[in-house]
Amino acid sequence: MRRRVTFSRNLTLSLSRTCRCYCKYCAFATHRTHLHAPGEVLALLDGAAKRQVKELLVLTGERPDVDAGVRARLAEDGHEDFV
Repeated sequence: MRRRVTFSRNLTLSLSRTCRCYCKYCAFATHRTHLHAPGEVLALLDGAAKRQVKELLVLTGERPDVDAGVRARLAEDGHEDFV
């Protein structure tokens, strides 16, 4: 019996790794300001489209806008909050 392996082209997009939580098991979060600029996100999405990505997983830390640096970057880009 032959087995068939299938996969879906995907992209994991972490908009911000800044997180207010201190979960012991988490290797994703950082407690420093981290926020991708809009141009960086667009470049990642353009690259995904060129690779014919079919699935997009969007990740972020818990409430990154609690961080003053993230809030400042959001304000620079004309946003009031992260959502």
